[in-house]
Amino acid sequence: MLLLPIANAFDGLIHWVITQSYIKVANETSQILDLRVHLNDPEKRAEVSQFKLRIKIANVLFPLLVLACSVCIYFGYKLENAWFYNIGSYGWLSLVTSFTLTWGWMLYKLYRDTVHSKKLLPNKRIFILHGSLLAFFLLMSAIAIFANWKYFNSIGNAQEYWGGTTDLAILLANLSEAVTFALV
Repeated sequence: MLLLPIANAFDGLIHWVITQSYIKVANETSQILDLRVHLNDPEKRAEVSQFKLRIKIANVLFPLLVLACSVCIYFGYKLENAWFYNIGSYGWLSLVTSFTLTWGWMLYKLYRDTVHSKKLLPNKRIFILHGSLLAFFLLMSAIAIFANWKYFNSIGNAQEYWGGTTDLAILLANLSEAVTFALV
C-alpha cells in the first residue's frame, strides 16, 4: 500500500529533474547562440539572473507538490477515501503532464535554436521519437488512472477487466517512460 505513493513520488521527482535539465539546456543553448550574452549586455544578464531565480523557486515548489500528491494517494488508500485518492492521482497526473509538456516544448525549442547551427544540429528523428514516447506515456498514465477508478467502482467480471486494463496501461506507460529516459 505504501509502495504506490513512494513510486509516484520518485516518478514525479524524476520527471521534474529531467524537465528542469531540459529547461536549463534549452535556455543555455539559446544563450550560447545569443550575441548579447557574449557582449555582456546588462539587460541580458538581468534575464539570466531572473531565470536562475525562477528555477530555484520551481526546485522548491514542484517537489513539494509531488510529495503532497503522493501523501494524498497514500491517505486515500489508507483511509479508503476516494476523494483523497482522486486529488492525489489527478494532481500527480496534472503535474507529470505539465512536466512532460514542458519537456516536449523544451525539446522543440532546443531543436529550433540548433537548426541554425550546423555543428549543434541534432538528429530530427530522435526528437520526433522522444516527443511521441512522451505523448504515449501521458496517454497510458491517464488510461491507468481511469481504469483504476473503474476497477474500484465495478464488481465481478467488469472488475477483472478494469484491473487488467490498469495493469496493461501501467506496463506500457512504464515501458515508454524507460525508453524515453534512455534517450535522455
